[in-house]
Amino acid sequence: MTLFSQPFSAASILSNSPEDLQANLDEIDEIERGLLEKPADCDLLLRAARWGERMGRHDEACSFYLHAAAAAPTRTDAIIGLSDSLRNQSHHEQAVKVLQDAIARLPEKPELWCAIARVMSDVGDDEKAHLFLNEALRIDPGNATARLQRGALNRNADNRIAQSED
Repeated sequence: MTLFSQPFSAASILSNSPEDLQANLDEIDEIERGLLEKPADCDLLLRAARWGERMGRHDEACSFYLHAAAAAPTRTDAIIGLSDSLRNQSHHEQAVKVLQDAIARLPEKPELWCAIARVMSDVGDDEKAHLFLNEALRIDPGNATARLQRGALNRNADNRIAQSED
């Protein structure tokens, strides 16, 4: 089985030492063996997706995130990984669509509301970001991620106000 559509060059997986190269090769071999045995193992699919992201194989990483989400439809980590990967590639509209679909299926998952708030913040729509974070906090008033994100949004807004006054 070849996990990724194109082979990796040694340069693409070599960090700083032969030990790092061997660790990378061992990790991909372990993931491949695991997926041969359990092709719908969400945790292995997530490992493959994250590995692909670290290696700059974003399209393939997104594919693994999609497979992981299909394998475990009530888990949010695959959807959030996919949306974060899309955000990192500046595919914000796609990230919003993925998250809207997930929220329609799993509206009581505050982590999905936090993820869509991050996308809104990325595109400069702080008002929507605040609305989504408020929804996350309505669901789970003690949600640390939502509280931290809201604090960051407020600090960014304060900084913009201070800069405009200068």
